[in-house]
Amino acid sequence: MKRTITLLLMFVFCLGTYVYAREGSSLNINTTAYEEYTPNVAEITLTVDTKNKNAAVAANENKRIANNAIEIIKKELDTQNGDGIKTRGYNVSPQYQYKDGKSILTGYKVTNSFTVKIKDVAKIGDIINLALNNGVNEVDSLNFSLEGAEQYCNELMARAAKSARERAEVVAKAMNNKIKGVQHASVSCSDQSHFNNVAPYRMLNAKTMDSAGFAENAVSVEAGSLKINASFNGTFLLK
Repeated sequence: MKRTITLLLMFVFCLGTYVYAREGSSLNINTTAYEEYTPNVAEITLTVDTKNKNAAVAANENKRIANNAIEIIKKELDTQNGDGIKTRGYNVSPQYQYKDGKSILTGYKVTNSFTVKIKDVAKIGDIINLALNNGVNEVDSLNFSLEGAEQYCNELMARAAKSARERAEVVAKAMNNKIKGVQHASVSCSDQSHFNNVAPYRMLNAKTMDSAGFAENAVSVEAGSLKINASFNGTFLLK
């Protein structure tokens, strides 16, 4: 005799489960597991812009400012722990002024961008302060990430699979059955281990910071949390 049973189980935990016992001798079960983690890596892109009528002068001034800022920031980094600085881009471009339908060369702009990576995310605000107080005049973006996300995904997928097995056994027992085996199973993990904040500190240097009323420790950054979700979908055979 065929029978159809539909069960919907709701839990107030971080595990959500949907169970459907279909016709015949199998159970379809979907479970999810998630956790929120504190980011353990921060990356910030800093830029030094200089302008001058002479390209070489603009380039030399840019080099002086950028090298000074980099050396100061390096003192706050733990290179043994994976912190570091790398060049992101360098550009020299002519600047024009348009007048009476004609373009007049007014000088050159040199842009030097570099990315700072630091694992002590609580110090990223200090890094921004140091940069802005030492010639950096543009902060392009701030990125937080979770190193080791794959390991966390594996743990959550295992938790979701274990939960599915437990729910299947509960339902099977309620129907005077036992779990015979697994006919089909699939797992997935949504690794949302990166997010970006666009920092509102563009075109600022020491002088403009003073005129804008920036205190030396004005930049405050909160890393927040990153969420990772794992799901399990399986068909369990009954006996």
